[in-house]
Amino acid sequence: MEKNLFIKDISPGDRVDSMFVVEHPSLMSGKKGKYITCTLTDATGSLPCKVWGTGQDEQVTRIYDALTAGMVYRCFGNASVFRGTMELNINDGVGYLCTPVTADHLSAEDYVYSPADAEGNKKGLFSLARSITRGPLRDFVRAALEAYPLFFEVPAARYKHHAYAGGLAEHSYEVARMAAAMADGVSGVAMDRDMVIAGAILHDIGKVASFEKQGFGFISLPAYSLVGHTTLGIQIIGRLQEQRGLPEEDFAHLLHILQSHHGEYAEVRPHSAEAWAVHFGDNASAMFHEVDEDLRETPPGEVVKGRRCGGLVFRFERPDGDPLQQEKECQGTLF
Repeated sequence: MEKNLFIKDISPGDRVDSMFVVEHPSLMSGKKGKYITCTLTDATGSLPCKVWGTGQDEQVTRIYDALTAGMVYRCFGNASVFRGTMELNINDGVGYLCTPVTADHLSAEDYVYSPADAEGNKKGLFSLARSITRGPLRDFVRAALEAYPLFFEVPAARYKHHAYAGGLAEHSYEVARMAAAMADGVSGVAMDRDMVIAGAILHDIGKVASFEKQGFGFISLPAYSLVGHTTLGIQIIGRLQEQRGLPEEDFAHLLHILQSHHGEYAEVRPHSAEAWAVHFGDNASAMFHEVDEDLRETPPGEVVKGRRCGGLVFRFERPDGDPLQQEKECQGTLF
C-alpha cells in the first residue's frame, strides 16, 4: 500500500485510510469502556488519535498490546474536531492496527517529522560554546556536545514541546540565546555570561540518556520517569568532570544550574542570577512552542484549552492577515 495521504491534507469530516507512525499509545478507561489514545505522525505533522474499536474491551486491549511505538500502521477512521482539536477516531478499522507495515516498503522522507533545523542548531550551539571566554569551561561544554551525538537527534520531551527529532538541540539553542540576551540586556546586574551559556546549553543534557530510537520515532526509556533527566544530566557532567577537571567553583555553579533549572518546581530553587536566567529561558522556550502548537489547532476567534500548554489560548485575528491561516491555506489544511 502506497502512502496516499499526509496529515497536512486531512480536514474534519474526512474518511482517512493511509499509513502513519503511531507514537505514545496509552490504554485508557472511560464511560463506554476501554480505548487507546495515541499520536499519529508523518513528515508533515502530527494528529491526535483515539482507537475505540467496535465496543469490546478485550479487542481494544489486544490491539494495545500489539502496538509498537515508532512503527508505521495503516490507519482507517474518521477525522473530527473535539474541543477545538482535530483528531482521528478509529472504530471498524481497528483490525489494521494488529500488525505494523513492513519497513522495507517505507521511506523515512514520508514518515519522520521534524521542523527543527538540525544543522543550523548544531552550528549555533558550537558557535555559542566557542564564545565562552574561560578556556576550561569552553572546552568542557564542547567536550560534552562531542561526546553525545544523540544530543542533536533526540526530542526534548515526550509530548508537550520540541517533541520531535532534533528537538533537544533546538530547545537548548533557544534557551542559550534567550539566557545570553538576559545576561547582556539587564542593566545593573552583573552576570557571568560564560556560565549562563554553559548552563543553558547543558541544562537538559540528561535527555540524551532518556530516549532511544525505535522505528521512525523515539521512545522514552524507564530512567526518564524513574530517575529523571535532571539527575541523569548531573551524572553525565559528573563523569565528564572526572576527565576534564573544571575549576571547583565553575563545576559547582554548573551543577546548581542543572539542579535548579525547573525553578519553583525544582528540588532546589535557583540561587544565582545565572541560574534564574537559564530557568526563565527554559520556561520561555517551552511555553512559546506549546502555545504556538495549540494555536495551530485553534480556529481564528475561538478560545480553547490548549492540550500542550494546559491553559486557555485565543487565536487573535490580525488586520494584515493571520500568518497561521495563510500557512494552512498553502498546505490545504483549513478547518
